[in-house]
Amino acid sequence: MRRLWSGALLALAGTACVPIVAPADHLDTLPASAAAEQSETNVDVGCCFWPAVSASHTIAPTGSQHLLVDVGGQASPAAGTAAAGLWWRTAAQGGAYVGGRLGGFGGLGDAMGFASWAMPYAGFSLHGQVAGRSPDERRRWAFTFGGGYSMPITDELYWVEDLTVEHSDGTTTQGGYGLPLPQGFADIEGRLELGEGEAFTLGAAVRLSVYGTVIPRGSLGVRF
Repeated sequence: MRRLWSGALLALAGTACVPIVAPADHLDTLPASAAAEQSETNVDVGCCFWPAVSASHTIAPTGSQHLLVDVGGQASPAAGTAAAGLWWRTAAQGGAYVGGRLGGFGGLGDAMGFASWAMPYAGFSLHGQVAGRSPDERRRWAFTFGGGYSMPITDELYWVEDLTVEHSDGTTTQGGYGLPLPQGFADIEGRLELGEGEAFTLGAAVRLSVYGTVIPRGSLGVRF
């Protein structure tokens, strides 16, 4: 998968064959927050290119059934991210909620580990979610779709050691300076949460990068 991504980045870098260093972003699946009835915390272990640990706390303000706030973060060998989001949701209809989330995030690192914990970035995301509970309250599910955009904060070039760069004259060299460029993505996610107050969670998703790469990912976790 990493080789496929690297090839896509090199091909899109143009005739100069300069590697693209794309910012990182959240790689876990969003909790079923649209169906939350009280404040709760989710901890997930996910995997995309790298394993990552994520934690988020959803706050259900007293007296408001339509607004939710979440804060959290994620750490992987390649990057660290802090994030926050504002949710708006409808009242439950037929046991299901419809909600939307506007989020912002920022951190250090990049999607592939070319500039691990080095490149500062910031971004935003927008997602819609349909979520609900089973009649016995022991299962919760969510279907989420949306996307986001992240960009490097500085224009510093980063050395990429493990890429072979092909030049226009047919020669190759090992390594080269990577050009930091923005990253855009679209997501489709599914999530199942088993339990009442405390739950075991399963998530699966597919991400489409603006660079043309389809990236599957998954997560396991707990809600309490």
